[in-house]
Amino acid sequence: MQPSVKKKVYRNRAADAKTFSHAIDFDEFDKYADIDSSILDYGCGDGGVLQQLKQLAFSNLTGMDFSPRKVEKAKENLSDVPVLLCEACRAPAQDDSFDAILLFDVLTYIYRDDDQKALIAELLRVLKPGGILYISDYLINSDARNLKRYETFKDKYSRYGVFELDDGAILRHHSIAWIDELTAPFVIHHFRPFQAFSIDNAKSNAFQTIVRKK
Repeated sequence: MQPSVKKKVYRNRAADAKTFSHAIDFDEFDKYADIDSSILDYGCGDGGVLQQLKQLAFSNLTGMDFSPRKVEKAKENLSDVPVLLCEACRAPAQDDSFDAILLFDVLTYIYRDDDQKALIAELLRVLKPGGILYISDYLINSDARNLKRYETFKDKYSRYGVFELDDGAILRHHSIAWIDELTAPFVIHHFRPFQAFSIDNAKSNAFQTIVRKK
């Protein structure tokens, strides 16, 4: 799946203009990774989480993003960490490469079921046996604004929870049932709902889950 031109432009602009609230829970993460673990941040943005990991003495780090501007920024911020440009739903790495993969604020940009499944399968491929996938993303909301958006676009995209922003970005909020289906190839170790700020700076239901490769 290739990200649309509009999506690329929006994501590049977001690198400069937006602040997101998907923060890694280091107390929880420490239960599954140590400082020697090989860690991939897929959709790393400008490298903020990687910088935090580095400050906590994690050293075997890799970043990937499909926004050239974000890759450029991450490289500026993390001169000694490899940051790779990738196509959406692809990870330029060998099989069984990483002990842990972070997938923060990425699924919301991939609105098709098949494309999300393709990405999860790709991350499963590059994850070592027994390795963990740590996901943080958005859940379905029940406020009037979001309910209206879901209803407006559900027939167009054949999926409740998918909607468009005024500038053309196509985003997705997820049901817990779908996240369970998406992570079915893994063993679930942790699930936590929380409140985050969305791409348009509104409060949104969100979740974090940590799952392990069988």
